[in-house]
Amino acid sequence: MTTCKNCGYHFDLKFCPNCGQKASVKKLEMKGLLQELPHAVWHLDHGFLYNLKELFRRPGYAIKDYLDGKRKPFYHPLSFMLIILGTMYVLMQLMQVHYYDPLQDAGMTESQAAFWKEYDATQQTWTHLYKWYIPFYLPFMSFIYWAWLRVMKMKYTYAESIVITFFSSSQMTIPQIFVLVLDWWFNSPAFNRTSDQLINWPVITAIYFFQYYQLGNPGIKKPLRIILSAIGAALMLAFAFTAVFTFLWLANTIGL
Repeated sequence: MTTCKNCGYHFDLKFCPNCGQKASVKKLEMKGLLQELPHAVWHLDHGFLYNLKELFRRPGYAIKDYLDGKRKPFYHPLSFMLIILGTMYVLMQLMQVHYYDPLQDAGMTESQAAFWKEYDATQQTWTHLYKWYIPFYLPFMSFIYWAWLRVMKMKYTYAESIVITFFSSSQMTIPQIFVLVLDWWFNSPAFNRTSDQLINWPVITAIYFFQYYQLGNPGIKKPLRIILSAIGAALMLAFAFTAVFTFLWLANTIGL
């Protein structure tokens, strides 16, 4: 007879029928810890890496698979989003990327310098408040997905649209992390000012387009489906800019 060390249940099996814990739980030692480490890492990374691979290989179809019930290979979308956005937040705090430097930008006119000083100050505020922005934009972004996918003949529930937003927010943040690291590496305000326009936003726009195209109803004729997907991508970009500036205004108003 074995007594479960987790719940105290008495049993004669290899696993506790009450809570599911193994009957033999050994004292933690370095050898056992090292033996279990690869399994623990793989258990986390398998689904996590699957999300990364599938979202960039087939962004809309991967999300559709999850919504249709093919969930076993996926890392949970909420946990996935929190890890990606948490990584972004930590890097933003550590790297402290700037968009104006009085020495490197000494050749600017007075009006140009004033503009980029203000832009840099706004970015630093954004970096500080980033963690509060996440819960602010999620319900609105989910509503846009819900509404526009209905235009594209897919009647997802609002809860399903929230899951789409979890996946999408994660996927859109990855190019931003890449650009952030590049900005920090080059340490050039001039490069930082153009990197979003040349790298980040084109990639994000393409992802939004393919998400909508692949999530939309395949029965829609291809030319119309392309047009609706392009409009959907434009809507998401417009929302992204509007949400950021609205949030910053609101944060300033309430003294966040």
